[in-house]
Amino acid sequence: MRITAHQFSVFHQREEERFVGRVAACLVEHDLGGARSLSPEELRRRAGIAVARGRRHGFTWQSALTAFAALCFALGPRFDEQPDFLVWLRWEYPDENTRVLMLSEGVPPSAWDEAHDAHDDHAWNGPFLTAEEQGAPGDHDT
Repeated sequence: MRITAHQFSVFHQREEERFVGRVAACLVEHDLGGARSLSPEELRRRAGIAVARGRRHGFTWQSALTAFAALCFALGPRFDEQPDFLVWLRWEYPDENTRVLMLSEGVPPSAWDEAHDAHDDHAWNGPFLTAEEQGAPGDHDT
């Protein structure tokens, strides 16, 4: 038996959809960024954007991507563009997935406050991902 490239692509897309659904459920459970008030479609759309942005920073573990998505919902989808966060997100670590955990230790409290205060819900509608980034596949941990 042989799996074709198309079959693998479909499998990977469906797994990614299931993962984004799990991220969305986690966001609702903790009501981050008003996740409970969003329609299921809008919640999944935003969760997908957050996951894609996390992948752009090199995160591959589901736990790191979920943490990054939580930050997007709590601080706004563009929090990672702020200099204090960007420095840590670009930092070279032996394991790139630990960078999201290092934010809590490295980013000063004033930057967290600034990011929270700058949160703009309309930013979720901005053109900050290419079509390729919105559908970018990646590795997953279990």
